[in-house]
Amino acid sequence: MTKPRSESATSGARAQYRPLTSRAHSRRSSKTTNRTSSGNGPTSEEVHKPRPHHAQSSQHDPSAARLFYTPPEDPEAAKGMGAILAYLKEKGVVSNMEEYIQLLLETDDLPYNPYPILAERAILQAEKYHMMSEDDVSVKSKIQRPVQATTLDLLWGLQGCTCVWGLKNVVQVVNPAHVMNIQRLLEANGQSGQLVTENGSYTGQVLTSVIGPLSLMGDSDTRPLGVNLRLEYLIYGEDVEEGLDIFAFNVLADVEEENKDTTSQQLLYVSCTSESKEENSTEMSWTGDRIKNKRDDFKETIIQSTREKGIIRAEVIFQNADLSGSRAGLVRGSKEYMLHFIEVSPQEGNERLVSFGRFPYQTLVDGVFLKKADAEAYLSAMKRHPVNPGGGGLPKKLSRKMTSKSGAQMMMNSGGSGSSKTKVEGLSEVIKTSLRVHFLKMIQGTSEVPDCFTILHAALILILLDRSKYQLEELTSIYRFLQSTGAKFYIASQLNNTIIDFIQAVGMNNTSHSTLMAIFKEYKRDILRSLDPSLHGRPQHQMAYHSYFCFFMGELEALLAKDGSPSSKQVIRKCLEFEMFCNTVQYQLTEAALANMEQFSIKKFLSDCEAKLTSAHQGNGSKTKSPSPTKSDTSVSTQGDQRLLLKHGVEPPEILQQKHKYIPVNDAIETSNHPAIMAKEGIIMQYLLDVRLDDVWAGYLRELISSDHLPPNSHPRLVTALRGAAYRMRLCGNRDDRLTASLTSLKPKLADVVMGLYTLPESGVYGYNSALYLADQEKLKRALQLTDAISDVEVISQRGKFQISSGISLTGRTVFYGRMAPYVLELDAHHHFYIKGPLGSNTEALQLFSKLVSDDISGLKRSSHNFVVEGLYAGGQEAVPVDQLLDPVDVSAAILDAASRKMAIYIKLYHAVGWRYIPIVKHYRLHFLFVDNADDRHEAYYPEHPADESQYMFLSVEEATEFIQKCSKPQSEAVMEVKRRSLEEQCLEHLKEHRVLPAYESYLAKCLMNNDTGSLADIWRVFHSPAGQVEYLIELCASLSDLVLVSLKAEEMEEALTPSPSLHETRGKPKKGNPQPVEPLKSPVKGKVNQRILFKMAIAFRDKVEDTLSEPTLFAPACLNSVIGAKIQDVLDVERSRVIIDHKSIICLEEIQHLLKPLLVASSSEVDSISLAPLLKGEG
Repeated sequence: MTKPRSESATSGARAQYRPLTSRAHSRRSSKTTNRTSSGNGPTSEEVHKPRPHHAQSSQHDPSAARLFYTPPEDPEAAKGMGAILAYLKEKGVVSNMEEYIQLLLETDDLPYNPYPILAERAILQAEKYHMMSEDDVSVKSKIQRPVQATTLDLLWGLQGCTCVWGLKNVVQVVNPAHVMNIQRLLEANGQSGQLVTENGSYTGQVLTSVIGPLSLMGDSDTRPLGVNLRLEYLIYGEDVEEGLDIFAFNVLADVEEENKDTTSQQLLYVSCTSESKEENSTEMSWTGDRIKNKRDDFKETIIQSTREKGIIRAEVIFQNADLSGSRAGLVRGSKEYMLHFIEVSPQEGNERLVSFGRFPYQTLVDGVFLKKADAEAYLSAMKRHPVNPGGGGLPKKLSRKMTSKSGAQMMMNSGGSGSSKTKVEGLSEVIKTSLRVHFLKMIQGTSEVPDCFTILHAALILILLDRSKYQLEELTSIYRFLQSTGAKFYIASQLNNTIIDFIQAVGMNNTSHSTLMAIFKEYKRDILRSLDPSLHGRPQHQMAYHSYFCFFMGELEALLAKDGSPSSKQVIRKCLEFEMFCNTVQYQLTEAALANMEQFSIKKFLSDCEAKLTSAHQGNGSKTKSPSPTKSDTSVSTQGDQRLLLKHGVEPPEILQQKHKYIPVNDAIETSNHPAIMAKEGIIMQYLLDVRLDDVWAGYLRELISSDHLPPNSHPRLVTALRGAAYRMRLCGNRDDRLTASLTSLKPKLADVVMGLYTLPESGVYGYNSALYLADQEKLKRALQLTDAISDVEVISQRGKFQISSGISLTGRTVFYGRMAPYVLELDAHHHFYIKGPLGSNTEALQLFSKLVSDDISGLKRSSHNFVVEGLYAGGQEAVPVDQLLDPVDVSAAILDAASRKMAIYIKLYHAVGWRYIPIVKHYRLHFLFVDNADDRHEAYYPEHPADESQYMFLSVEEATEFIQKCSKPQSEAVMEVKRRSLEEQCLEHLKEHRVLPAYESYLAKCLMNNDTGSLADIWRVFHSPAGQVEYLIELCASLSDLVLVSLKAEEMEEALTPSPSLHETRGKPKKGNPQPVEPLKSPVKGKVNQRILFKMAIAFRDKVEDTLSEPTLFAPACLNSVIGAKIQDVLDVERSRVIIDHKSIICLEEIQHLLKPLLVASSSEVDSISLAPLLKGEG
């Protein structure tokens, strides 16, 4: 059946995973394959010890020891054990684990690595703790609050509350604390609600309501989703045109009041949406400055938008806020303006309603009124609404409901039906039908997870609209979702958009700085609290997110507090990058919360909505249009039929193919030695032992019980244990000693004993032993060819009083590619210039260096190797863009300035190799040599890192010897200690920036320099983990973005030089009705970028994203594939086999990088935690 687990060859080595060997199959092939070793799973110290032979005594066998367990005789110990058992039963720890195992028992195919499945189940239980914190009785009391009737039909209020008035079903779910806080906010901000008119014959009032039941539902301790107001102007008069003018005047006055510096409200912008034609709605955005400069135009826009029954919404920031959780006194909100005009005929004494709202009674359905009088006036006006609601445009002839009452009388009269009649609680079916279709269209084409809150907003309204058709449990599920971590994180992350909108509307100056900092402090507090592990237990990956949030907030705070106003674009860009990062975190949290909504399925709800919408269209006699695919239907795999089977680096197939392997239980039963009656159970038990689930479970319980206190939520630690076991199972197939032996099989040959110089004879490279020790000579050949190509410019050896020589070296992760590092992220080369001159000639040497570098760059641009030069950088910032590199004067000036300040100078370029462009970073380093008092001296004009030379790989013995003789110090113990400290500082700096893989690169250099091979296996696993794959994807995406930018600049330069307008290809597919023949790409090269190779590279990236995100041990959100796929689809034009070259493509590619970054942060943190000496815990 299985082989016994043998003792490790060395003390402390990790036990090798011995899997079930009977017919492990790959889903990609029907052939029987041998199942390879993958990993182990324990988290305690015993995990790293080998499991003994079955023949050994039970004294040393943990599984056998459990058979002889006897309870403690000490009463106190027994009491403590009883408390622990009661805790485990209360939290459902054991029962939940049994449920996970039951999932395996019910399957016919056992997964090669079961831990991703178990971890996903555990994360649902961890989130369930937050969602189920209130019992059912408490929740139902908050969605069925006691109401009080009024004399008016349809109008109800909350008992004990005077500021919530509306439909009974809506009022019942509203949290009165939220509404009372909003009422106090409006009073503090001076919201008068008075209509201003210069014409005495026109009267009216402003009806104020709070819209969005989802934002008003929930616990009092959490801040609502926002303060969304609707201001409905009820105006009485003779002429509707005059009424429109009065309405526009009042809206303009209110907006201008918000735009004043002295007010307690801050206007962000006003959007005016025209919805006269539903398919072609347009939106105009007005900032405060634009409104000031174009008052008349803005007023006319208000009138036009109102005529077309559009939406006029002002986005504002309310100050002096007293909302729960908003201690900073600031809250984002909106004001929606709407007009209801009651046309009065003095001669006939008749009145008719001309409503510019799209639907009658809409406010009663999606909001509540703060004042009873406003609600009564609204209902009285709506009784005069036309029979055919929802029609677009200003009606010429309206069906009138005549009345002899004046407008003032109608406002004062409740218009109730009297207490003797049966009170009407709901709207008529005619009215509900139009509203139902409206909200169904709102969520048409949405995606389950990314658009979750939009869907739930519409879903709650639809449920309340047809309350009798739904169960109470569906409302309970929505309420519990609002208590989830995902909902609280969503609320907190919305302040990121507020910061962006505030900067765009107001700018960054001394006047706005205090408000901006107040918003930022509130944002920082909320986003950190959402995943704070000190408040609630959090699994390892969420703690990694929280740690990154702290880092980012520190960076943003330092940027905002910097002397002199920082660039608005710089701050906005940083916030947009963080928004993408938060989106991926949001998807993970939302998926966990949605999975716990047992009584309400969004996916089923969306399907039902599509069916209802189709039925509504058929009922109206309109042609049914096939529903547009939802965003979740769009994935990277659907973009054309082009899929390339390309090789990405040196990826071990035994690791990549694990997700396609499984163990057929029935086949294993046929070959097992167990009795037939219990064969399946025996197979499962052996399988669980082989994957070391008992060790993982024991380690989790041991950690849980031995902690300072039993945590309220026991499942986050289980999630951490199971995810850690998943990584071990994937990566720990080989024992440490065997893996280390395979890595160190290559022995460099000593070339010079005095200098300590080594060589690899087959490849002809030279350097210190630490640079050559892990080199893969076969994979190194191509890198050496590229290095030769970028250094073929000859340097004159003598110029005046200066002697000149140069040499080039490979460094960075390039020297570890193949054996230790599986991917080529970039080729990192250092070009050394040695200029020897008299003492005091530094300035002239710098000028000569700038000329040499400028000539080298010109040579690269003219090279026959067709290098794509992306730009010249100094100190990490672009010094000379690619379109200015042709000017040698500008290039020399930039180099001279940077070198004199000893900044890092490098040029970034690309070279086509097979299906992709390889990024090359070429550093220029000046070594000024002079004689001082008969002593040879060396001064480096670049940031010095003493340990850099330990990773230099030179292409010839002459270059290596020259560097060591002229620039390197003797390798004494003191010098080696300085190098070690330098590498430790680099490692800590990378960890501070949450760059775990570069930190391991520095740690690897330190280990090799110390001849320490004990950690090589752990470092190999980090580079070959899912974190390494995601890092590679991000770098590949960044390269695509750079190449698109170079191509775009080349296009713009060509257009500027071309007198006649060029014919551009349309973006993406041609529109319907305008068929265009699909022609091949006319210009395959733009800015030296071969567009065919670029397209192939983009296709390869697309396919690799799909494969990587489907990797179970990456634990990526299920919807992320479709989200990124939609963005890639915007970049590719598959029909024309090209990448679309424009700014939108660059934005999409940048967004993809930041969407992937959370996966890198989480996976690198988790793979570090399974190491013997984790760097993130301060070891190593």
